[in-house]
Amino acid sequence: MTLLSLICDNPRFKTLNFNKDLNIVVGKQLNQEQKDTVNGIGKSLSLEMLHYMLNASISQKMQEFLKDYGTFKLSFVHDNNGYVIEKNFKDNKWVINDKNYNKTNYANELNKIFSNTINSNKISFRQVFNCFARRSGYYDYLRQQNMDKNDYGQRLVNLFLLGIDIKLQEENHKLKEALNSLKTAKKELENYEKQVPKKNIKDIEDEIQRIQENLNQFVVAKNYSELKERANRLTENLNNIRNEIYKLQRSMALKKANLATSENINIDIEEIKKIYDEAKIFFEDKILKRLDEAQNFHNQLAKSRKDRISVEIDEIRQELKRLEDNMEDIGNQRDQLLKDLKNSGALEERDALKDRILTLEKEKKDLEIYSATLENFQKDKTNIDYKIAEIKKNAVKYMEDDKLKLDTIENKFRDIVKKFYNNNGGSLKITMTNDAKNLFNIDAEIPKDGSFSIGNVKTFCYDILLYMLNPDILGFLAHDGELFSEMDKRQKATIFKIILDQVKSGNLQYFVNIGDASFNEILNDDTGILSDEDKKLIESKVILQISEDPHTWLFGQKFD
Repeated sequence: MTLLSLICDNPRFKTLNFNKDLNIVVGKQLNQEQKDTVNGIGKSLSLEMLHYMLNASISQKMQEFLKDYGTFKLSFVHDNNGYVIEKNFKDNKWVINDKNYNKTNYANELNKIFSNTINSNKISFRQVFNCFARRSGYYDYLRQQNMDKNDYGQRLVNLFLLGIDIKLQEENHKLKEALNSLKTAKKELENYEKQVPKKNIKDIEDEIQRIQENLNQFVVAKNYSELKERANRLTENLNNIRNEIYKLQRSMALKKANLATSENINIDIEEIKKIYDEAKIFFEDKILKRLDEAQNFHNQLAKSRKDRISVEIDEIRQELKRLEDNMEDIGNQRDQLLKDLKNSGALEERDALKDRILTLEKEKKDLEIYSATLENFQKDKTNIDYKIAEIKKNAVKYMEDDKLKLDTIENKFRDIVKKFYNNNGGSLKITMTNDAKNLFNIDAEIPKDGSFSIGNVKTFCYDILLYMLNPDILGFLAHDGELFSEMDKRQKATIFKIILDQVKSGNLQYFVNIGDASFNEILNDDTGILSDEDKKLIESKVILQISEDPHTWLFGQKFD
């Protein structure tokens, strides 16, 4: 990967045009009054922006700043193909060569672009880029992903870049994960064990057999079925009688209502005569006689209706009395039958035996499930333990068979370290580990010189080693200025000497941001490590120099 440029349509942004070899961003060493602005002028942000453009996570604060700033474009060449990545941080999309991607698809596309050189579907581009572009705060030599020291993915990518066969590491990890799952299952099994009966499954089977034999020999009263059938018929008769009683009671209520409305209607003949007199109409005696007859006829009809309804009500009362007497008699018969059935023991005893069998069968099933689960757990754990032991055995053999290769790796590391410590090279060992997730340890040691910078020197030596072992995977290496913290001038000059050697002899593109105090130490090196030609080359490779003037800052303004 060779970076070409990082530009932005915001005119305040300082375009970064990259050299194919060495690229330096120099940040002014701010005085005490200006020190609070050191994190916002752009020295470290120049490297951070490369990470952001290549799909690194971004803080909310930085996101808020960038979303209103403008559209950025990062141009680079990889594997003889050119790419332009566009990103406006107010959008969720990414653009590669005019094609849009969401965040997930963008990550997949980056993996695809670099797949030919990374050459592993287990290692992502982001993991590799973190290893070759070390950011501020990532200066523990094995923690380029800023994860816990024993993080599986972080260890895997380091082993991969060191040239260790990661198949054993992957197999070991899968088995350890399976073992952890078994441990979780074991806890559930222990909880389940508290609920299962504390009996021998053979004892339960014996008890079921005894009860089943008793049930088979259980004698039911000879007339049990007949009594039960008679009781059922009597219950049905009782229900039918209740229905008849209900119908008769409703009919009687209606007839009583009709009886109450069946009264005589008296016709007032004198009143009718008066009406006709006023109308000048005179009644003859024979007409009055007919009205009297009509009155009598009506009264006779009403009386007959009342008599008939009264008779019908009496008949209903008699039928209700008969039905109620019959219902009482049938109810007594049925109650006696049910009592006889109960006293016979055919219901309770037989059902009790059946219920006991069901209870015992459930206990037996629970014990069978527990026993089978326990047996499977023990088999699985034994199988996994065996496989883990086999992997460890294979790992030991692998290290024995590849001892020459491991020694070569260590010697390369020692050669780098010797440049700092007068031919005292320290060590880099790949060893077996008892860690829960990892199979191999990576232990790097360098001579202790009492300097606070010893950790950063080790980190630089380790990073250069990874590049030397994988010169074509990216062809790129970057460091934040934190690398130079507490280093003496000799160590700083040595770093640049090593970088220059790699730049001149290979295809390395190196990017670094550095404070001007350290940079001036390098340019004024009096240790003899850097030649005048080296110093001139270094000075010519500055692509951005940041001073007190805000116009020189990366974003043209302070990032708060």
